[in-house]
Amino acid sequence: MKLTIRAVFTIILAVAFSITVAKAAVSKVYEGNPAVTSVDLFQGGNDEVNNVVFYPNPVKDFMTVRFPRKGNFTVTIYNIIGDKVMTRSIMDDNEMHLDVSELQNGLYFISYEYDGKVLTKRFSKIF
Repeated sequence: MKLTIRAVFTIILAVAFSITVAKAAVSKVYEGNPAVTSVDLFQGGNDEVNNVVFYPNPVKDFMTVRFPRKGNFTVTIYNIIGDKVMTRSIMDDNEMHLDVSELQNGLYFISYEYDGKVLTKRFSKIF
């Protein structure tokens, strides 16, 4: 069965909303620390994978993505309906800065590969 990116993100969105209810119960743990407001939608077993940080969230103009170690990474941003709106890469570094000022306000998904796993997080773009 071959799924389009749009179909995959529709599924991810449905799962994300069901996970949101569970995450709300533990969200108080993260209050006051904007670096961890973008909790992984799909938690991996590797602590280093879970230490990829996106901030601020919500974001207005610029978002920082910080990986636990230097390497070659590609980050892709999708809008709520699964359309790819941005792709950026870094080489031999552990931090990238994304200019999201041109994105419309709303909910987005940011996807990246780390240690052979594709992980997706969500963030909000505000005016």
